Amino acid sequence: MPTSGQEKVVLFVGRSGNGITSCVQTIEKINDTDLVVKECPDVGDNDQDLRKDKNEVLLDTAKLIQDLDLKYGGIVALVFVLKYGVRFTKQEKDAVAVVKSVFGDSVFRDRGIIAFTYGDLFDLDCGDTPDNTERFMDWCREQTGDIEKLFQEVNYRCVLFNNKTKDVTENKKLVTLLSNHVLYIRLTQPKYQTLNLRSGESTIVAMNLTNQDTDYARKTWFILLHLLGFILNIFAVLARSIEPRINPQIDINYPSSFKKEDDTNDDCNC
Repeated sequence: MPTSGQEKVVLFVGRSGNGITSCVQTIEKINDTDLVVKECPDVGDNDQDLRKDKNEVLLDTAKLIQDLDLKYGGIVALVFVLKYGVRFTKQEKDAVAVVKSVFGDSVFRDRGIIAFTYGDLFDLDCGDTPDNTERFMDWCREQTGDIEKLFQEVNYRCVLFNNKTKDVTENKKLVTLLSNHVLYIRLTQPKYQTLNLRSGESTIVAMNLTNQDTDYARKTWFILLHLLGFILNIFAVLARSIEPRINPQIDINYPSSFKKEDDTNDDCNC
């Protein structure tokens, strides 16, 4: 196991039903890996697929990132899970858009990895060879259209999961390939931290958190301003009540032995 601070934290996202949990479980069964894998539920689902309110999803995502930030110093890579054998539909394109809106437009380019599940179907289509890694990469390079653009965006960092296999050697080889992709990202990109949600590209999570902070600050300032106005009114009343004492009318009572001279009767030698 890696020493503290050396872990490579990987976040798994994508549409529900694409096999995210199976991918995470496959990796967690490999003991000698430096990967820390976490699911990011519901990020990638559209309105019809969502099982809970959008705001709840955003807050849960923010909390997960904050927890990983505090424990591991941030996220190294983000794995977007697709299902092999299924067309890259509008729903999948929308899922990509949702992930970008949450983590930033450059998240796939900077730290994205594409993981395909149902690798057993790939073996049926292309033949179960001793080393299907190269064959899978050839298949990725043969794709066109929107999926090709996504592959290019992640620089063809793609892996194929066969979650049905019981072959430990095959799973270790897969995890090693994934770990190499993650290592490259770690060497070329800073960790994705909570600060990334609040600076740089504006994200949904960042805006959600900022709006909460803004509402709290607005309410606080509203109370403080009213309190300040109340205090100023008290000072104004006190000032008016002590004004005669500060500026009294001076009335001099002369002693009877002293005659006050009238300036109008003074002799003037003009």
